[in-house]
Amino acid sequence: MTGRSGTDPVPETTDRSHLRVDERTLVAGTSLRFVMLVVLLLTLSASMMLPVVSQFRTTKPDYVGCELAAGVDPRHAGEASSYAQEMAQEVPFAACQSKYAPGLPLWALAAWPVGLVVVAGGVFAVLPVLMRRRRYIVPLPPPDEEGHPQALLEELALAAGLNGPPTVVLDMAAKSRGAEVFGTDRRPVVSVPNGLLDAEDQDGARAVLLHEFAHIKNRDITLTYATVALWRVFVAVILLPYAVWEGEQIYRNTHLWHWPPTVTPGLARAVLLPLVTLALVYLARSDVLRTRELYADLAAVRHGATARKWEVGQPPPEGSRAQAAWASFTELWRSHPRLELRRHNLDDPAPVFGVQALPTFLVGVVAILLSVDLLTYLSPFIYHMSMWLEQAVALVPALVVTGVVGVALWRSVAFAASTERPAPSGIRVGFWLGLGMAAGDLLTGNSSGNGAQWWPTRPAALLLTIGAGVAVMWWTAQCARLAARTWRGRGLLVPMTIGLSATCLILLVWFSWWALIGVGLANGYSPSIAGVEAGLRALFSASGLEHSATLTAAAEAFSWLNFLFLTPLVPVAVALVWTVPAAAWAAGPTDGVPRWMARVRTGPDDGRPRTLTLPPLRRVLVPGFSGGAIGTVMVIGVEAYLHHWQSRPPHSGHFALTQVVWILLALVASALGAAVAAFASAGRFRLLATLIAAETAALTGILGMSLVVTTDGCLPVLNTLGRGCTWQPPWDRWHHQIFPFLLSSVVVTTAILSFVVAGAGSVVLRLRRRGDDHPAPAGSSPPLAPPRRPGRLRFGLYGVAATAVAIVVGQMAFLERTYVMTTTPSGVQTATRGFVHVPTTPVDASLLASQVHAWGRLGGLWIVNHATTGSDQLISQINAAAASKKTAWRDMGPIGTTCDQLGLLAPWANGNYFRVPDAQAGLSWTRFGTNAAQGSRDCRQGLNQKNARLFGQGLRELAQAGKDLKAAKTRMATVLRTGGYQVPPDLGK
Repeated sequence: MTGRSGTDPVPETTDRSHLRVDERTLVAGTSLRFVMLVVLLLTLSASMMLPVVSQFRTTKPDYVGCELAAGVDPRHAGEASSYAQEMAQEVPFAACQSKYAPGLPLWALAAWPVGLVVVAGGVFAVLPVLMRRRRYIVPLPPPDEEGHPQALLEELALAAGLNGPPTVVLDMAAKSRGAEVFGTDRRPVVSVPNGLLDAEDQDGARAVLLHEFAHIKNRDITLTYATVALWRVFVAVILLPYAVWEGEQIYRNTHLWHWPPTVTPGLARAVLLPLVTLALVYLARSDVLRTRELYADLAAVRHGATARKWEVGQPPPEGSRAQAAWASFTELWRSHPRLELRRHNLDDPAPVFGVQALPTFLVGVVAILLSVDLLTYLSPFIYHMSMWLEQAVALVPALVVTGVVGVALWRSVAFAASTERPAPSGIRVGFWLGLGMAAGDLLTGNSSGNGAQWWPTRPAALLLTIGAGVAVMWWTAQCARLAARTWRGRGLLVPMTIGLSATCLILLVWFSWWALIGVGLANGYSPSIAGVEAGLRALFSASGLEHSATLTAAAEAFSWLNFLFLTPLVPVAVALVWTVPAAAWAAGPTDGVPRWMARVRTGPDDGRPRTLTLPPLRRVLVPGFSGGAIGTVMVIGVEAYLHHWQSRPPHSGHFALTQVVWILLALVASALGAAVAAFASAGRFRLLATLIAAETAALTGILGMSLVVTTDGCLPVLNTLGRGCTWQPPWDRWHHQIFPFLLSSVVVTTAILSFVVAGAGSVVLRLRRRGDDHPAPAGSSPPLAPPRRPGRLRFGLYGVAATAVAIVVGQMAFLERTYVMTTTPSGVQTATRGFVHVPTTPVDASLLASQVHAWGRLGGLWIVNHATTGSDQLISQINAAAASKKTAWRDMGPIGTTCDQLGLLAPWANGNYFRVPDAQAGLSWTRFGTNAAQGSRDCRQGLNQKNARLFGQGLRELAQAGKDLKAAKTRMATVLRTGGYQVPPDLGK
């Protein structure tokens, strides 16, 4: 499958086969694919060798013990309930890992990537020597009286654009007439078969040499042999040891070299990972080498080689579709393309500019592998990272996808525009990319219980990866087509850089969101509605919110909306997704053939502009500004109704929450209407028009809403906040968190709904075949008028764009201040307990006993022992004071010290250490912590104030804490006996 990936096949309107392009003027992208290969190899080498090296540590990490102590079933450690248990106790879990399961030192983590590069560099250095030794190579004989063959080499080197002829040697044992170049770009060596230069077929010799000289001119040698060196070193040094180690692990766990009857998903993935990795790296390597061969063929012909050299033999007969598909599949594994494809490439270089399905699919798989492996590799330092650094990790797969698929898509669009061919829509490309990301997620088990399950708890969540791939590539292709029509420069590098930078940032936000939020949702995590309701009560005050349907509905909606704003760059991505195409659209179409297109074309041209219409900007902005005006009117209607409902202060929390919810619905509804209106009149650029119109309406509505709220009280009928006619902006009138959340909800929801509207509308139009996506026949469209000077609509667009920039800056500052940018264990624990539903799963008696035993072994018994000692000591001190009748305040010092000691133990029972895995013992243990904390405070405060009532109350609370402690110990002892464990003396007291 090549670059024709549009949803609607566009028929050719005229014969434009004479139009050709100079492939050098459009960036090839093979170097970027090589970079992808290097990044993939380095990342995989690090992540694959990490568990291997960990096995050789002198002290074995007790990670399973930490899981058991946290109440997790290690057999299902990656499932949603287990992971939520860990995150809800992140403070003790991080401390337990640090002490009992520490990670490798930094030097050990960096050793494998660095070692791979060093060893590959050594292999690269010796490859030319090996190439010489394994063949019977002799130097080129001196030139004859006519200067042959030196004169021929100098002539061909000059034609190829080289400074001089490279070193040429003769391969005396070669059995073919093909030549080969090896060495480096600075010191290339061309090996030709003996007799080639003296053969009668001088055209064939010239073609062979020009092809190899093209490799030198294109600087392919270093890249090619670096790829070969990396591939060989990776297989020998990384992949083979990992496969041996994994096989040994399987043998140790199953005691036989075949699959057990009850195969586990984790075991299957352990076997599949090296096989898939082998295929991925080999395909990436073959793609780099194969593409370089096609470019060298084109360069050789351009430098004067006759195409007869590629016409040897007859092309194979055409077969069935199945045979053609199989031939295309096998071609992907070849480092040199088949001869018939090379012939076709010379006649029509479209394959060089195509975007193939399988490579795109593999890039999606590679992107997820990189994301998962980097986060896994950096997991020992995850709590020293900020959200910005976590997004920097997501930058790696975003750059890979942008550099490979994004660049290929832009090249395909530019080639189609230059040769009057149907341009790819990006939808099919995005589908294969998203499908690859879904497959990569399943392969790694990232959202399938961390590999413990075959499928995610919510399999439908993987559709998000497909939808994200389609949306981003669709948007990228439309931006490329728009730039091809509106750019006036001599080359597309500038708009391509701008567009792909925006694509990269959007992908960065997507990969970051998927790693932080999407994987959790797929694993079965759900927001805690009770926690969100508690947060809303705190924001809007509790008055009037009891049993409120508005509160319940808002909590349901806001809990999911909140997941959209947890990455700081979301506002930037939303702004770019519409401002980048809006800027190109505002420039207007070019008059005639664009300068960049005239520059890349090499064949004869009739000078006619391409019949691709660009709707006027007013068709996009009029619906946008109209939608914003309608949204403002709707906000005024909401304010008027609320004033009628509750005209006098004090206003309840239910009133304030209803005001925010209805304003949000009004602004989103008006933006959605603008999106539908723009879609109906946007022609080929429906997605971009929908986004621009919807965001323009949303931002205009936000400006109108801000003015209405700012002047609240100036008109009696709109007085809802009851503060009089004062100039007070909405971020001051409402709680400081409400206004930024409202802005984020409006702009982000509008952007998502715009993609939904454009996608659904395109499907409907395709089914009804009533769309105007097909261009009119050539010559039927009137010439496009040159762009006019910016009018009022354009100035309005500039104002809305400035508003978007201001919102982005404000939102970034708000996120920086509100969210904890440094991900600390306590922050994760608090957020998980408050806003994530933490399910509980029943366990059998044996597992429960193992969990309680691990809880005590890793620190619980230490706390129990000190608590028991302190409780017993307090009772002894009280009895001794009563017996000696020393009850003066000056004699209560030792009791106060014991109260303080028990108070210091209380946090360990309420968050600093694991909860007791048994529910009954855990309840008593929690009560001990609560009573010990309160009793310690009352005891100390009573002593300081000499308040006998408060002091006595503290002692009674501490006495109750002692009873709770005894109940917890008794229950834990029972659980251990039932599970076959010996009861420790500390629990038997």
